[in-house]
Amino acid sequence: MTPDQSKATKRAVERINTKNAAYAKFYAYYDGRHTWNFSSKKFKNKYGQRLQELRENLCRVVVKAPASRLEVIGFQSETEIQNAAWDIWKGSNMPLQSGVLHREAFKTGDAYLIVWPNEDNTAVFYPNPAANMTVWKDPESGQTTEAAKFWKGNDGFYYLTLYYADRIEKYISSTKADGKLSLTNITFKPREVKGESWPLENPYKQVPVFHFVFENEMNDFGRSLLTDVIPLNDALNKSYADIFVAQEYNSMRQRWIAGLRVEEDEETGKKIEPYKADDATWVAEDNEAKFGEFTDADLEKMLKVKQEAVRDVALVSGIPPSYFNLEQIGSAISGEALRKIEARFTAMIQDAQRSFGETWANAMSFALEVEEKLRPDLPIETQWADAAPISESEQLDNALKKKNLGWSLEQIQRDFGLTDKQIKAMLAETKERDKTKMENAAKFFDGGLPNS
Repeated sequence: MTPDQSKATKRAVERINTKNAAYAKFYAYYDGRHTWNFSSKKFKNKYGQRLQELRENLCRVVVKAPASRLEVIGFQSETEIQNAAWDIWKGSNMPLQSGVLHREAFKTGDAYLIVWPNEDNTAVFYPNPAANMTVWKDPESGQTTEAAKFWKGNDGFYYLTLYYADRIEKYISSTKADGKLSLTNITFKPREVKGESWPLENPYKQVPVFHFVFENEMNDFGRSLLTDVIPLNDALNKSYADIFVAQEYNSMRQRWIAGLRVEEDEETGKKIEPYKADDATWVAEDNEAKFGEFTDADLEKMLKVKQEAVRDVALVSGIPPSYFNLEQIGSAISGEALRKIEARFTAMIQDAQRSFGETWANAMSFALEVEEKLRPDLPIETQWADAAPISESEQLDNALKKKNLGWSLEQIQRDFGLTDKQIKAMLAETKERDKTKMENAAKFFDGGLPNS
């Protein structure tokens, strides 16, 4: 390896490793592996082991709620291009995998897609987690100039691939990973792949890696939706633990005794505990002894604190309270009222559609170029399902209004989410049905009803 190649591999691994330190927390909280950040040391020592699995994981809800509203339903362009794009989309199982990628972007702020042809020269989409990849962008244009993917293989070796606009360099670690090997000290050598040159030529003059960014604040990388939610989830877990401890104490009455002479152990000199907390009866022969019990903890107030913690998560994240079962949406509520309740949530989804939609369109344009099916002068646009879905009756009502205003039937059908291929098939069915009706009518007038 040349000095420049060694420098490039080290630079890539260090950057990915640095980003992973931040991503690790988001992955952990999404998976329900939370830490006790607000409980006292005394509380942790006494109850930590018993309550370590106790948590209410709202981070998963916060991530999945907006991701569930993001659905790519097509790519707008000329009919032939639309059909080719949808074939590529389905061929890479993207109706399912796109949801995984969207969740990754909300979870960590970043997600990646590699597009490259297979042996048949068919463009294939490869979604990748933020933990495995990074990109470098031109500070003026914002275009990706370099990208890297780093991962540990099942064989124990580390793999690294560097993507450039004119080539792809594949590397493998010189030794297998072990507990003593620091990621910053890994040495690499070129990885030879059968049937490929090294480096692999990239004839498309574009880095084949596409970066999905959530909430890009004038930065190369995104911001996780969980950033402000994690501290609130910690507070919620603290309230949850307090309630369980209070329940246990309430179930066993907390009693006290005063004025009792306590005997001492003759050998150790330590006082002998006269009673156990769970003894059914406490009896004392000392006339000065007095008994009593402590007041139970008010669980209702504690539950209100817990509920307010959940409300805070909804407020900060922008996820509607109904997703946390804080407010039951009745069947009588109108669609317009529901849209007002979800206005902030809908705006978040629409922002994601604009950001992700541009990236999907760029990735699909590259894929079509790989398959030599897209002319440079033809734009392509990502089509999404409505960010604020309305009921079927509302859709039909809107369709009738559009028809009265002169909208074409084909455009109204597109607004319903139908592809041009589906619209063409429906039009053919309608023509065939009308033709049959006319033939039957002609037979009726010529000689009675047709034979059944």
